[in-house]
Amino acid sequence: MTFARIVPALSASCCALLVHGAAPPPRPVELPLAVDGPPAAVSAAAPGRAASLTFNAHARDRVVIAVSGLKMTPASGSALLVVVRDARDRPVMSEPLRCFAAGTLGATDTCTATVEISADGRHTIELEPPFSAAASYSVKLSTERVAALAVGGPPIEFATTKPMEAIEFNLDVAAGQAVIVEVQGLKHTPDVDSNSVLGILASDGNRVAFYSCRTKPIEGLAVPPGPCRTKAPVPSAAVRYRVQVKGPAGAIATGRLVAMEVKP
Repeated sequence: MTFARIVPALSASCCALLVHGAAPPPRPVELPLAVDGPPAAVSAAAPGRAASLTFNAHARDRVVIAVSGLKMTPASGSALLVVVRDARDRPVMSEPLRCFAAGTLGATDTCTATVEISADGRHTIELEPPFSAAASYSVKLSTERVAALAVGGPPIEFATTKPMEAIEFNLDVAAGQAVIVEVQGLKHTPDVDSNSVLGILASDGNRVAFYSCRTKPIEGLAVPPGPCRTKAPVPSAAVRYRVQVKGPAGAIATGRLVAMEVKP
């Protein structure tokens, strides 16, 4: 047998051994999960074994995902990757949530993320540990409780608790309705030379309107700060916006939010 014929034969034999000897990946742990229900405990004995948790949710819900008590065996500094997919298998989050065992890179015992649900239906949480470690943890889902700002309703008082904190309120707007959102009595403590930002967010989290609000004149100008207000886009169908107030650097913000209908 010539050398030219030996090499292909050896190569084919080698590849066949690799293909037939490869072990299939372990099947994911599959569990149902309910929003505001009890947590699901996941304990995977095999290294690299993923989990697939399914839950039902409604459009406009904001669901808080909490992964607690993560342990890796053997210990690993790698992350447990968490991805949420909707009924059409589309990712709900822009990037995976990365959870680490407590004490790794300063991680605490609980790792959380909040996702906005865009359509009714069954959703899936995929949790993938590093290939070299088996992971155990619990997962709990809860509805984020958000106060509602009503068009034409009474003002809502707000107060941030730390600098640059963002607080949010739901705002339901009817089809064809033009609405202005205004912050009244805005106060910064201390009264820093910085802005709060009043924003209106669509259901996908993108900001569709905003205004930078000051409590004192711009340095060197005698013009007092103007009204802190912005107008929501007029929707063609009923929509739920999210009104967000983000406080300034170096201060907390307090005030009142009001939503008023205006002529389109």
